[in-house]
Amino acid sequence: MAGPRPDGGYAIVTRDDGHVREYKTATCSHCSKIIIFGAGQDEGGFCMRCMKLICGPCADAGRCVPFEEKLAREEALDIRRRQLSKVLGLDERGSS
Repeated sequence: MAGPRPDGGYAIVTRDDGHVREYKTATCSHCSKIIIFGAGQDEGGFCMRCMKLICGPCADAGRCVPFEEKLAREEALDIRRRQLSKVLGLDERGSS
């Protein structure tokens, strides 16, 4: 088997009967799900907006929201909540 791609890796699966299979893998750029190629599952697609590999459900959704963008939004929301709590005199848990 060829080595992992820069945007992926590989999985080694050992069945109960001792049979070992290796599969190429990649990570969905939109939800961080592991995509396993050649294991008989949906192999996803390619987002033409961010030019990255994505899983089947994200391809079906038809919109581009990269995982790192989701994290940045959540982090910004958390910062705003903390700032508001500080201005209102509330502690970290939101009680006064």
